[in-house]
Amino acid sequence: CADDDGHSYYKRNRCYYDDSESGSEDPGMLEESSRSLELKKVVTLNGMPFLDSLPLENEALIPEDPFEDASPDETEYEGYMGNGAGELQYWYRRTVLLMFPREHEEELMLAGQGVEYAIAQLQKTTTTPTAKERRMFQFVMDRLKVRDAYIWRAPTVNPSAARALAHATLVWNDLELWMSLTGKSGANQNLGTEQLLAARKKFGSEKVSVTLQQILESLAFKSRVELLKSLYTDAPDGERVAVVEWCDKQVEAALKTLKQPNVADVEALVELGVLRGLGFVAESIIPQLAKSSCPFDFWTTFIPTLHKNREVLMYSTASLNAEGNGPLDAKEIYLPLLAVSLQMAFSQWKSVYQQYGSRQSSTKMIDLISLCLDIGRVDLISDLLSDVAKEGRNRSPDVLTSTILPLLVDLRSNLTRRTVNICSPPFVNFFRLAVGLYMRDVLGPKPDISNVLQLRKVGCGCADCNSLDALLSSRTTRQHTFRMGQGRRRHLENLLRQLGNMVTMQTVYSGSPHGLSVTKAADTVIAASWKMKQSNAKTFLTSLGDEALLRTLLGSERKAVTKAIDGSLPITSIASFDAYRSTTSSGTPRINTSTASTSVSGP
Repeated sequence: CADDDGHSYYKRNRCYYDDSESGSEDPGMLEESSRSLELKKVVTLNGMPFLDSLPLENEALIPEDPFEDASPDETEYEGYMGNGAGELQYWYRRTVLLMFPREHEEELMLAGQGVEYAIAQLQKTTTTPTAKERRMFQFVMDRLKVRDAYIWRAPTVNPSAARALAHATLVWNDLELWMSLTGKSGANQNLGTEQLLAARKKFGSEKVSVTLQQILESLAFKSRVELLKSLYTDAPDGERVAVVEWCDKQVEAALKTLKQPNVADVEALVELGVLRGLGFVAESIIPQLAKSSCPFDFWTTFIPTLHKNREVLMYSTASLNAEGNGPLDAKEIYLPLLAVSLQMAFSQWKSVYQQYGSRQSSTKMIDLISLCLDIGRVDLISDLLSDVAKEGRNRSPDVLTSTILPLLVDLRSNLTRRTVNICSPPFVNFFRLAVGLYMRDVLGPKPDISNVLQLRKVGCGCADCNSLDALLSSRTTRQHTFRMGQGRRRHLENLLRQLGNMVTMQTVYSGSPHGLSVTKAADTVIAASWKMKQSNAKTFLTSLGDEALLRTLLGSERKAVTKAIDGSLPITSIASFDAYRSTTSSGTPRINTSTASTSVSGP
């Protein structure tokens, strides 16, 4: 601790008659409480790095106390602390020569570099371990688990250490050490696939099967499949039958643990299909997915990936029949299982449109609908459109604007590109119903605006008047507060008096500057809104096609639609637009080997 001579305590000194009044700004060291000695950046005589750091005892120095009465190279004083002096530190730096007996090198290196030094020694080991290498092995084993900076978290296995230990056991052909290592909690997850395959080859499949199973159970599904694929394809010739049987059991176990598949699992599932054949996909993968909570994003990734690999899947070795007479009629298996996948994806359309934006959701749905067209399964599209139409028919909240209209726009565009006529089944029913729903729920009946005077522009052309005229002509905004000085407010008030009771005005005194609140009469807004609805309805019909197509699509209801838009006769019932007569059945989809008879032409 420092001797500050009492200076910091309200500037009072310990003083005697012969003392000077001036105190020292740099306190001396009153009492030494501790000292430490450390070597840093140690290099060899050739200048090569040797040690980063090494703690030493004071007795190791020659001479024994070289810093006695020497001035420090650096001083660090933390200042006055409460009612006494703070801590004072002296730093001394010297360049030294490190000398040690050869037999102490191992101890020195372990003290300086620790586990990293021991790992380096194990990586250089040969088939016959030396006594030093065995000491290094035990040194690393004792320090296999390490803590990170967050000391409250459980220690984790050092991956480099685990792999170095595994390397040594394989080079030494020591099954006992291998079992000792893999028995360590957490060590298995850090062993590489190459080491696991080498261990199976070195010690035999039976002796490492328990270790392999423990490792598999600790891995995520994708990593588990990758390891099983390596074990399957690299099976020793003499053990192939047993290895394949064991891997098949592990694959079944892995599938059962797949409760919530995600996009990251898609590649692994398709690889399993290629490895095990279409029969496995149909009998194991698809049923498991049907029981699992697969998000829509999973299906929109899984289905295209499956279809992209259809040739490999259908004609893989595993898809050949048992007699070896050639490929099975793969389409009899593939098309139904693809259809089931599409059904499960389509069944989520409600949650999809709630979770994602309507445009993004519609695009994803259109991609799947396009695939249905590619494989000739128009019946699946019919079921989807019928289900969506059912919700619209029952006036489900927002189903028309959030689902039907975005889906209809993108579907119309997609069918046009594929030269598919929207007036053909099952599209004609959906489009007719959508028009009826739009006229009933979006356009609606014309309000009573026969006695409503139309708001007109009253501005003089100045900037303030332009803002006022914008409010008066707006079909959606009813009220606005204009913040401006008194003279400019009076200018607007004088103009607004021309409109009589079609607008109301009120001065807002809170805030600065004061404001003029202008509110349009409710019936004037209703009248403007109706005009906007009429315009939007015409745009909606135009987006479907020209007049000839609309007459074909709507038939006798074309006149009713025209009357609804001009307001002479509203559409209050959609019965004449609704060609759907039954609802789709619900439940878990099943693979149906029969294909739909409906076909759609297109590129």
